[in-house]
Amino acid sequence: MIRLVVAMGPRFLRGRIKGGASREWCALHHGFRTLAGRGFAMIPPLDPVTGHLPLGRYRCTLAEIRARFVDDDQFAGSKTRRTRYVGLEKYLEAWKLVQEKVSEPDVLMGLWIGGSFTPSVIDPDDVDVSPQLNGPKLADLNGKPGVKPLKMLFGHRPAVVKAYGVEPFPFTWYPVVSPLAGDCSILEADYYQTRGSMDDFWQRVRPAGPKRAPTMDDVHGRRGYLEVIL
Repeated sequence: MIRLVVAMGPRFLRGRIKGGASREWCALHHGFRTLAGRGFAMIPPLDPVTGHLPLGRYRCTLAEIRARFVDDDQFAGSKTRRTRYVGLEKYLEAWKLVQEKVSEPDVLMGLWIGGSFTPSVIDPDDVDVSPQLNGPKLADLNGKPGVKPLKMLFGHRPAVVKAYGVEPFPFTWYPVVSPLAGDCSILEADYYQTRGSMDDFWQRVRPAGPKRAPTMDDVHGRRGYLEVIL
C-alpha cells in the first residue's frame, strides 16, 4: 500500500509578507503559519501576483493536491486538470503494479511535482514530476524478468506522457553516510548533482513567450513545488 507523509516547507514558514500584499493574502499566510506552529501541514496559498507557490519544497498528500489543484473553485473552469490528475493516479498505480511483479515495492520513493500543474495555470498540458528512485534496489533488479516495464516508467518520457499525461524527470537516490565527508563515489556524485539540478529547475520560472535557451536572468528561484513521499 502506498503511504503518504506530510511535512512543511520551512523556507515559506520563515518568510515574511512584503509590502503591497492584500489583506486576504496576509490572512492566508498567517493562517498557514499558525497551523504549522500547531503541528498541521497544508499546501500554502498561491502568490496572488505571480500565481506560483512560495519559494520552497512542500510535502503533501495526493488528496491535498487534488483538493488544491483540481477541486478548488479557482480551477472550476479547467478542461484538463481533472484528466491530468487522474493520469497521475494511474501513473502511480502502474508503478505499484510493476513493483509487485518484480517483488520490489520500494523502488519509487517519492515524487517532486512542479511545472504548469502547481501554479494558477487553468489548463496545464501535463503533470511534470521528478520520480525519486532507490538506486541500490534498482541495481538489484538489473537483468531480472519484468524490469523493463518498470524502467519504461521513468526512462521513456514520450511514452509516459502519451500514456498518462505525466512527464518524468527522474533522479536516483543513493545512501550516503556522511554528505560532508568530501569523498564520494561516482554514483553518489551523480545523485548529488541530479537532485540539486532538479531542485533548482523546479524553482525556476520559464519566461512567457516562445521557448528559448535559459539566460542569467532565469537562474534565480521564483516559485515552489510539491513533494509526495511514497
